[in-house]
Amino acid sequence: MPTTALHDQTCHTQDSAGPGAPHHRHTRRTTKEVTHPMRLTALLDFGSTATLTEGEIPCQSNDPELWFADTPEGVEFAKALCVSCPMIEACL
Repeated sequence: MPTTALHDQTCHTQDSAGPGAPHHRHTRRTTKEVTHPMRLTALLDFGSTATLTEGEIPCQSNDPELWFADTPEGVEFAKALCVSCPMIEACL
């Protein structure tokens, strides 16, 4: 769920009296949305109401580094694991 962070922005301007006039401040609050990345396990909430075990989800039961392969063979191996995953449509 996104959270909101407040940031102060300060405006320094001169009065219309001229360059020697003192500065005054206007402070304006702005909001900036901060998002947090979704965990793969959060995708389970979007799936069926059936309970899935860890063994049914390849990214949960195998080394996470498999999905960050450096070789074409490694990429194909990770894809082959994903084929049997019940969450493939929601994930990819």
